[in-house]
Amino acid sequence: MRDDGSTAYKTVRGLSRGLLLLKLLNKFDGGATPGLLAEFSGLHRTTVRRLLETLQEEGFVRRSRSDDSFRLTINVRQLSDGFRDEHWISALATPLLGELLREVQWPTDITTLDVDAMVVRETTHRFSRLSFHRAMVGRRLPLLLTASGLTWLAFAPRRGTRRHRQHAGRPSGS
Repeated sequence: MRDDGSTAYKTVRGLSRGLLLLKLLNKFDGGATPGLLAEFSGLHRTTVRRLLETLQEEGFVRRSRSDDSFRLTINVRQLSDGFRDEHWISALATPLLGELLREVQWPTDITTLDVDAMVVRETTHRFSRLSFHRAMVGRRLPLLLTASGLTWLAFAPRRGTRRHRQHAGRPSGS
């Protein structure tokens, strides 16, 4: 189970620099001039200007006519639309699951509650020799019929679990 950040391809430096400028503009609430961005990024001012003009053409920044500063546009929100809060658990769990797999060959899942089921967010199934089920990520597991669901119910606050139990007992789609 590898998630050490290494990639097969070389990093695209222009993209990295553009993302750096977006991060900096996010910190400078009222916008920033190319000179200020060059100072904080360590990039040459001409490079900063070219990157900003590209970001402007793509609709992620706009240039202020009054003071030559650049500001983020509403389009930057599109960059996070595909991100879901529960995805962070996979990033944290992957290295830990890899270590666990070396010690215990048995397949292990990390799941989160989704209304009436536990959803597999990360797993060692595809790496474990003891698993016949390789594609588990995203699979919905019944709340009342699985160890992860029963464990969640055992440690969940008493208030609200009745609703989950009732919901989990219904057939899907009702």
